[in-house]
Amino acid sequence: MSKNSSQLLNTLQLAAVSGIIGPIIFAVVVFVLGQLRPNYNHFTQTMSELGEVGGQNAMVMNIAGLGLLGIDWGPILLLMWKTF
Repeated sequence: MSKNSSQLLNTLQLAAVSGIIGPIIFAVVVFVLGQLRPNYNHFTQTMSELGEVGGQNAMVMNIAGLGLLGIDWGPILLLMWKTF
């Protein structure tokens, strides 16, 4: 196996793991913050309300929820860049 195909395989594996773990972390953060916020209903309110300005745990949602999800896209974007 050549060095380039080995690197591409490693990037593909990292992207696959990121694609599985990232959404799970995001869902857990949204669920936990929704439980911590009084009168929050996951069915009738949007996730954006958890990160709104002045919200009870806005910083946690914006960093742990959205920030980590954005970082999680890194390996996937790297794979796309290497492939195309």
